[in-house]
Formats: sequence, C-alpha cells, structure tokens
Amino acid sequence: MDAESAAKAGYDAAIRLTDKLSRTVWSIYAALIATNAFLVTVAGLLASRGSPWSWGSLGIALLGLWVCFVWYRTTARTFAYYGFYFAWARRLEEVAFGEFVHIIRDGENFGGKIGKSSFLQNSNGTDFVMHPQAQQFKVQSLVNSVILIFALMYALGFIIQAVRLMRLYVN
Repeated sequence: MDAESAAKAGYDAAIRLTDKLSRTVWSIYAALIATNAFLVTVAGLLASRGSPWSWGSLGIALLGLWVCFVWYRTTARTFAYYGFYFAWARRLEEVAFGEFVHIIRDGENFGGKIGKSSFLQNSNGTDFVMHPQAQQFKVQSLVNSVILIFALMYALGFIIQAVRLMRLYVN
C-alpha cells in the first residue's frame, strides 16, 4: 500500500471514529439526562414526604452527585478522543488528497477562531461565515453546563435535607 492509499484509509478511519464518538456523546447525554431527571424526581418526592424520608433524599443527592461526576469525566474523555481523531483526519487529509480536499482543515477555520471558510464561497462570491454566537457555542460547554445544573440541584437538595435532619435531631 502506498502512502497516499494508507493516508486515505487512515483518513476514512479517523472520520468514522469521530462519527462514532459524536453518536456516543449524544447517547450518553440522552441516557444521563433521563437518569438525572429520575433521580431528581425521586429525591423531590422523598423530600416532600417529611423529615423521616430525608435520609433517602440525602442518599439520592449523593448518588446524583456521583452520577454527575462520572458523566463529566466520561464527557471529557470522549471529547478528548473526538479532538484526537479530528487532528489525525486533518493531518492525513493533506497527504491523502493534496491541496484539492480541505474539508476538515477548512472546517476547523470555519468553526474556530477564524470563523469563516478559507476555500469556499457563497454563490454571491462572499466567504462562508459562521455567525459569531454559533462560533462561540461549543457542544461540550452545553453538556458541561447541564451537568453543573444537575450537580447544583443535588448539592442544594443535600444541604436542605441535611439542615432538616439536623434540626430534627438537635431539637
């Protein structure tokens, strides 16, 4: 196999792996949104039943914090691999396709700091430009903010239930 064929095969593998990881990210996201919604609901039901049930609510809050921690770490690892495979695709793209194909390299410019395509233009002759708000939005930031919101809900629920139990046992 010559270098160009090997680069094309590597490029194809890198693109397939990024596609697989993007599907994995959203599968994990969907599953853990449902898991956290269930845990928050159970914690809320237990908390609303009064002090004797606060122990269960405390346990659910701790479990929820653990789920958020695992979710965050899994997301970070998945996005790290995603970036790694895209870096390989960029590197192999030039070897495999020369200066003719710039999809991955140009996509980095389009979605990154440059915010526009270096190679393609609209039908009116202007550069493809990504809207600044879209350019600043990163999927990993969305996922991390949702994880943080759930973690804050669990932490707040834990504090409220711990105070409720302390009042019950101190008095």
